[in-house]
Parts: sequence; C-alpha cells; structure tokens
Amino acid sequence: MQLKKNGRRTYNCLCPFHSENTPSFTIYSQDDPQNDRFHCFGCGADGDQINLYAMLNHLENGQAIAHLAHRIGLKGKKITRKQQLEVSRRQKDRQLEKLFKDECNSLFRFFCDLRKHVKERAEFYGEEDSLLVYYRQKETYYDYLLDGLLEGLNGETQYDDLIEVYKISKEVRKEWNILLAEHVQTYLDSME
Repeated sequence: MQLKKNGRRTYNCLCPFHSENTPSFTIYSQDDPQNDRFHCFGCGADGDQINLYAMLNHLENGQAIAHLAHRIGLKGKKITRKQQLEVSRRQKDRQLEKLFKDECNSLFRFFCDLRKHVKERAEFYGEEDSLLVYYRQKETYYDYLLDGLLEGLNGETQYDDLIEVYKISKEVRKEWNILLAEHVQTYLDSME
C-alpha cells in the first residue's frame, strides 16, 4: 500500500480489497495509536489496525492478534479470560460502529440523490413546483446535515455530534419518503 498524506492525520491510497483507479481508502491517524482507523469509501471496509492486518492476511481478529504477538516475541503467553472478553467487546463495538457508519453513508447518499432529484424536477416542472419550493425553503438546513454526515464519516467531528446529525437526517429522510410517495400517488391519480 502506497500511502499519500492528505491532511494533518489522514492518509489515502488505493483500496487493497477491491480494484479501483482513484484512491478511496483512508487511514485516520490519531494521537493515540489505539484509535487509528481505516475506511474505504468504495467497498465499505472499515476498522482498526488489527482488522486491517486480519483482512489483508485473510485471518480472524483473534488469529491476527496471535500472529502479531508472535512477531513481537510474545510467544507462548496466553491471554486471560478478562483480556478475551475485552477483545470480544471491542469487536462487537467495531461491528456496531460499522453498521452505524453504513447507515450514515446511506443517509449521505440519500441527501445527494435528493439534491439531484430536485435539480431534475426543477428542469422539468419549473421553480413553482410545490416539492421544489419546500426543498428550497430548507435547502441550507439539508446542506448542513449533508456536511455534518460527511464530516462525521471522515472523522472530522465528535461522535456525539455525528449521532445527533444522524438522528435528524433519519427523520428528514422519513419525511421526504412520505412527501415523494404522496406526489407519485397524486401524479398517478391525475393520469386516470
């Protein structure tokens, strides 16, 4: 992997898990190495150093830990039950975090698709369309949510802030799904 520095603590490269021409694999380096993370915006691969080592070597996380321990000379030492539980808890936390980030990615794509849909709708129906008027009234707010999701996915904001943006974005998506469904039904009714 050939890393290119992209910011103070961010590095990019081509993803080792899928073919691509443009780097979508990002490593976020923190002050505390235990908090270093990676994320691929192309295939969704995500995790910490142990996950990366395990994925690159086609191992389970426990096997990766054993391999790494062996490489640094910790041969024959067994981990305690408490340490096993801690590793298991961290793996579950990472899995939940991945599910959360996948949902944030989905919300991000929703706002991008909504923006595209509104632009196409404006070209077809004109600026007086009721859905377009509604969107324009809240466009700045939607841009704020889109930026908040992007900053959260890039690790540029506090996790609590991302959770708040996520909750609001989820409600906005629900509202727009209802609005769009109503407009489709109104359109279909007018065709009869």
